[in-house]
Amino acid sequence: MSAYRGIDFSDLNKELYQHGYPVATDDLIDEYSNYEIEHPNDTEIFRGVLNPLTEQENYVFDSANAVRQMVLNRVDSKVAGHQRYSNRGTEHVQDEEESL
Repeated sequence: MSAYRGIDFSDLNKELYQHGYPVATDDLIDEYSNYEIEHPNDTEIFRGVLNPLTEQENYVFDSANAVRQMVLNRVDSKVAGHQRYSNRGTEHVQDEEESL
């Protein structure tokens, strides 16, 4: 399966599952940097999604699923749309005790 939760990993998915683990973020970026990851709002390059992880520390992944989950986490806010948005009103509902 190359698409999951609105994100299309395309050929990258197969490559990640065939890769040996554990593997550091730097190594994944070196190997797959130009692969595209598509989601409803945009197309991103794999390097751009994971590169911020190398600025903090060189994260080590233990499986393809771990890499995929990290990608999902990093692009999820873009796919989900507005952050901190609620279609629930701002009306304050009183507690039963307060209303008595």
